[in-house]
Order: sequence, then C-alpha cells, then structure tokens
Amino acid sequence: MNKKIFLLLMLLSTTAGSLVFAQQKSVPGNVQEPFFWIKSRANNDAYYWESLTKTEAKVPTNTQKGTAFNFNPSIIFDTAQDSLVLPLGVNSKKKQTVFMVYKVKDSLKEQLLWTINDTKKTVSVATNKRLVDLKKYSYRSYNEKVKLQKANIHFFQQNITDTVAKPSSLTIGLKSKFEKLPPEEFNGNISEILVYNRVLSGVETQKVASYLAVKYGISLSQFEIKNYLNSSGMTIWDNDKHKGFQSSITAVGRDDVSGLLQLKSSNMAEEGLLTMELKSKTNKIPNDYFVFWSDNAKNLLVKKQEQGEPVGVDRQWQLDFTGTSDLNLDWTFDPKFIKGTLPKDTYYWLLVDHSGKGTYEENNSEYIKLGSTSSKEKLVLKDFNWDQQKSGSVK
Repeated sequence: MNKKIFLLLMLLSTTAGSLVFAQQKSVPGNVQEPFFWIKSRANNDAYYWESLTKTEAKVPTNTQKGTAFNFNPSIIFDTAQDSLVLPLGVNSKKKQTVFMVYKVKDSLKEQLLWTINDTKKTVSVATNKRLVDLKKYSYRSYNEKVKLQKANIHFFQQNITDTVAKPSSLTIGLKSKFEKLPPEEFNGNISEILVYNRVLSGVETQKVASYLAVKYGISLSQFEIKNYLNSSGMTIWDNDKHKGFQSSITAVGRDDVSGLLQLKSSNMAEEGLLTMELKSKTNKIPNDYFVFWSDNAKNLLVKKQEQGEPVGVDRQWQLDFTGTSDLNLDWTFDPKFIKGTLPKDTYYWLLVDHSGKGTYEENNSEYIKLGSTSSKEKLVLKDFNWDQQKSGSVK
C-alpha cells in the first residue's frame, strides 16, 4: 500500500515574533487538491456555474436557471446551452476519481451523466443506472437502491493504462458525438462536481462522500461506504451504533476545513418530510459540531398500534443531539406524507423517548401535542429540549 506523507509548513515571523501558518484552502473533506471542482452558485434569483480550481474547463459563464437542493443552490441543466467539458489531459495512464451530485426529474428513464472521450472515440459512459466500458463493450449496473433515487451522489474511479497517450475529456450530461447511445441526455439539476486526477484512498473517498452527503441530504446507506467522517478522518456517525436506524441518514453541522456549514436539512429520499434546523442564540455554531438523525425505514401508513396505544405509524427516528445552552433544533414535519384514513376530530402527537433506548417507558417518555389532523399545515416544534436527559440520543 502506498503511503502519502503531507508536511505542514510553519514559518516564524521575524518581525512580529509570532507563528504564521501557511493557510490551506478549504476543500471537501480536506482532500487535496481537486483537479476540477465545479458547483452551483446563486446570487438572488440568478444562478451560475462556479469553478473553484485553476484547471481550465469549458464552463458556461452566463446566467442559469436554478432551484434549491437541500437548501443549497442547484442549476437546472440545460442541454441546449450547458456544455460542461473538463479536459483530463494527455497521458497513457488514466487515473480519475469523479463525484457528481445530481437530481433527475424521472428516475425511471436512463439518462447520461457523463462521457469520457478521446479525440476520435467515446471510451466510457455513466448513466443514472449503469457504467459502460465501450472499449470492452461491458457494463455494470448500480445497486438497486441507488437506481431508484432521484437525488444521488454519483461516484466513479478508474486506474487504467492505455497503449498510447491521448488527450481525453469528461463531458457532462450530453450525448456523444462519436457514438449513437440509447440513453437520453441529462434532464434534471446538478449541484456539485469533483474530479481528482488520481485514485483516492478509501478514507479520502469516505471524507469527500460524507461532505457531499451532509450538504445535500443524501444518505450514504445506499453505498458501500457506511460511516460518516469529518475532514480530520474522525467518525461522526457510526453505522454499527445505529442498528435498526440506518435509513435516510441526514445531518446538519459545520466543518471549516471542508468549507461546510449546513444549518438546515431534509433527506432527499422523502424531500420535505422531516426538516431540522440548527440554531444558535449567539450565532456561533462550533466547528466540527454535527447533529444526525435517521429512521427505521418503516412505512408512514396510519394503523392501530399495540394494545392500549392510539393509532399511529411504524416509522421511528433516532436523533443524535448533544444539546447546549446556546444551541437548539427546530423540527418540522409535513403530514402530507402520512397515508391512510385518519380519525376525525383528532390531533397529531409526537411520542419522544428521551432515554434514547426506544423502550418508551413512562418515566422516560413524553407525548407532545401537535396540529389537528384536519389541517394541512406543517407540524412545527421550536426551541424544544431534545436532550433533556443529556443522553445525546433520543428516539
């Protein structure tokens, strides 16, 4: 295994008599240095492509149409005007790692995410359903969980050696000019693209994926990567400690080295169902502070629960929140996702187990009265003490 050693340069200022640090640019997961880093940017109602690396790319500079993607700007990709072409250089050794955050309008249709092309041929293709190697005429379908989601983090790595060094490029969303391919051109929106001219290590991959997952409300549970890491490589969400609650993992938090500040989030698998917003009375969110929640993947069909209990849904959530006197969470739930017939003249109630054990024993539990079932308004809890027992976890 190759080991890479990074040196931190400390310069002693002879005039001020103090240490001056060579400041490092904030990059996703603190993984240096993206060959291309392109993301959506918004200025009021105007949206733009923003290139954050020095490598030259063919990126449109004109105003785009856009929308929100987990409270972050996202450009609605227009195949007529968006020609995103990223030159990968001239080399016989092809080493790339690609991340792309996107959302398609129709997940049932196969759509192009990108093509890798040399001067006369398309060599590789990625769609929202599979990867295709046109040299070997072979393909690999994605995991079923990945295919069915409209919003995804696309991940691709290659490490191959060609017989001749040829210039190659990565073209986003458009059909190949060399091949007649059956997938349609991309139809949806794109938020962020990261390309590295090397194969990232497992930890590096995990750190970048965690940054994107937290920022865009896309659960890593659909990938082989399970744990979430911060930019220092520390585990901030451990899959093994959340048995039975490994679905729709969502978070808010701050990681300065990654340039991440996500204060409001809703999982994109059921966008708008449950939203959490992190607030500070002093307007100071601590660095490397995160709040996570996930669910048990049960349905939202109203039915009779155990004997003596009111009607309800089987869905449960686990919230990992270490409260402070300064920080609190606003909780919002959209009842339009609940299915089934609701009894007339009744109210929604939230049952909270403050111990975090999920036993819902009387001395640890609390019923909170919410809105009327006859109303279509969202259910809201503000300034609620989620960490009453200082357990750091609640169900």
